[in-house]
Order: sequence, then structure tokens, then C-alpha cells
Amino acid sequence: MQPWRATLLLAAITNATPQQQRQHQPLQKVLLVLTVARRDRFYLTRRYERFFGGVAYVIWPQPGCGRVYHGRAGPRQVPCAPLNATDCDAHGLGCLVDRAGAEHRTPTYARLFEDLAEADGADVFAPRKEWLRKAWRHTRAPSGVLVAHMDFWIQPLAFQRRVAKGLLPSDAIWTLAAGLNAPPTGPPPESQHLRIYGKGCLSFEDLVNEQDWTWGHGVRDFAKEAARELGTAEVCAAQADLFHAPRQAFSYLARAARVFGGVAHEVAAPTILRAAAAFLKLRQVYLDCWGCTQSWCTDPNIFRRHACGHKLDLRQPWVRSAWRALLDAQARKLDAKASPATEAALRLLDRGARDDPTVPPLKPCCRDRTHGCCRLPGTAQTACACVARDPGRPPANGTGACTRPDLVASVVRPTPLGAPWDGS
Repeated sequence: MQPWRATLLLAAITNATPQQQRQHQPLQKVLLVLTVARRDRFYLTRRYERFFGGVAYVIWPQPGCGRVYHGRAGPRQVPCAPLNATDCDAHGLGCLVDRAGAEHRTPTYARLFEDLAEADGADVFAPRKEWLRKAWRHTRAPSGVLVAHMDFWIQPLAFQRRVAKGLLPSDAIWTLAAGLNAPPTGPPPESQHLRIYGKGCLSFEDLVNEQDWTWGHGVRDFAKEAARELGTAEVCAAQADLFHAPRQAFSYLARAARVFGGVAHEVAAPTILRAAAAFLKLRQVYLDCWGCTQSWCTDPNIFRRHACGHKLDLRQPWVRSAWRALLDAQARKLDAKASPATEAALRLLDRGARDDPTVPPLKPCCRDRTHGCCRLPGTAQTACACVARDPGRPPANGTGACTRPDLVASVVRPTPLGAPWDGS
């Protein structure tokens, strides 16, 4: 987006009346796809329908779901997905059910992009798959798809303003700059035993010698072989719980995800997204969100201060309450409302919201892994801040995103007097 257009759009959002603001909400052109969703969190996740043009859910059924196995440790029941197709039908939601992606997720991303590309006609967006028809009820095509883990928080108003400013262009690929947990430097109580992997993308030569991340289950060789088949000469590894792909990339990513079908999504997603940006000559921007793959946020002050982060500890009732209040405050700020049917459903869901028992804090020995990534205090603990604290170790170099000039920060301005943060 040209700078003068971004300035005009930002002014329209900031200065317009609430009715006019709804016409300038760029997220209304985006399809949000939530993974690892739960039916008992619908009263939270369905609030995103006020901000995005459509919201879909991914369901990964588990093989042997519900079966009981007897071993030396006693009987064990195979867990079932906390969301199923019956739940989706009952609420009229668009849910992509895909058993093939239960292990690696990458085959599901191939289906996602195939269905989007198939529906994208020259004159009208005409989905053939039922899940997409339910999730996207417009004749216009989405400008892009934003894929997020259900408890990866997204402040809609903060994202909207970054899009308006041109920091997150709607025709660009967005990925996380870092966030994978690296092997510890030593066991507790080593002062810096938790680290974040920040090397990003590696050439094939560097990949052979790389020891700074686990690269388990043969993913190094699988990814290298897939990258060769795709025609790219590097392999990337980064947290993949949030990414955005524009409409122009749907067809390419459908093919690329099939090629990487047997590769873990922490490697497959950042690699194919980077390859798509290079092949299609798209801009790629990187987000420095709070936290990492194995962190939990139990302090509302943290998610009020960051536009994005992983992950909300939704086991705690005060976290659920504060997050709901923040989403409602941002909706009021924009006068953003979903359809009358959705708003009525939200009122029913709010009345029936089930409060789980509070999960007690972990023991001091394990608290770091649950609440942090590199022992930086509170709001300071973004993925790139952790990378800066504990830089990668030789011999491999990589091309990390944390030092790029176009890195997009997630920090938002604090609200005075402790008022609920509205993302302005």
C-alpha cells in the first residue's frame, strides 16, 4: 500500500463516526481460521466474528478417539478433539475437518489453500466446500487468510491499525519472527536455561551442521528433500501458530503444502510462506509477538500491552474474563457487531459459559517453562527480546528475522488509570 493511501485510511478509521468506521475495517476482508479450538471457548472465539469477514475452525480428529488402552501404568483413554463436527453444525459454524493433519497439520493447510483457491473465480467467490460457505458468506473473495492457534491472542483493533498504517499490508505474507523453544543450556536452576531459537532460515549447507534446535523425527532430511522438490534452496524453522497469506498466494501454497505434507508445521509453514513470497514477489513482514511455543500468559496486563502473543492461559477464570472484556471494549470502540443471529448466540453463550476449576500454579522448578520463554520479566518477554538475550550458537548462521528493519512490534500504548485497554 502506498504511504499516502495508508495515511488516508488511518485517518478515516481514527476520525470517522462509528458507522463510517465499519466501512474502513480492513479485517472485514480477512478470513480468520482458528486451530485447536474448543466448544467451551466459543463465547470467546466467536467474538472475533465482530471484526473479521469470516471465522472458520479446524478440527483434527484423533485416531482411536475414546478408546481405552490398558498398560503398566493403568488404563488410558485416547483423548477426543474438544470440538467436533456436531458442535459446528449446532452453531452453524464453518469447520474444516481433516484427520490427515492430526500429526503434522501441514496436509490440512494444503486442503485449506486448495479450497480457497478453488472458490476464487474471476468474477465471484463461489466456495464448493460446505465449511467455507458457512465461514465466508460474501460474494467477494477474502483479501487473505489469517491462521491462528485458538489461544494465540490477537487484538483486532491493534492489528487493524497496523494494516491501515501499512505495517501489515493486506497483500503481504505475515509470519512470526521467532518463538520456537531451543534446547536449554543447562538444567534448572541454571539462570538462563530457557532460550528461543532465532536463526530463521538456513541454507542447505548450514542445515547440515545446525545444532541449535532439536530437528527431531528426521525433519531436517524431510524438509531438505521437500525444499528441493519445491525449488527453494533453504529451510526455515519458526513458531507457526500465527501466519497470514494473501489471496495471490492461495494456489501456490496449496501446491507447496502438499510437497511438505510430511514435514512438521513449525518447519513447513515458515518455509513455504517464505518460498511463496520469493516466487510471487510478495512482501513478507515479521511479527515480534509476546511469548513462545511453550509459554502461558496468566497476567492480563501482558495481553493488554501486546497486540499478539502465545498463549492465553484460558484455564484461569480471570484471564477469560479480562480477555472477554478487552474484546468487548474494542468492539464498542469500532461499533463492531456481528450478525444479529451471532450477537444473540453470544448472549446465550455468555450465560452458559462454564468456568473451569482454577489450575494451581506450577512448582517453582517448572514455572519458567509454563510462564516464560527466557526469564525476561513480564511484558518484556517477546520472542525477539529472548533471541537478543541468548543469541544462536555456532556453527550455523541462518537469516533470522529479529534484526530486520521491517520487524513489526506488538507493543501497544498503556491505558491510564488501569482502564481496560481498547487497542488505540
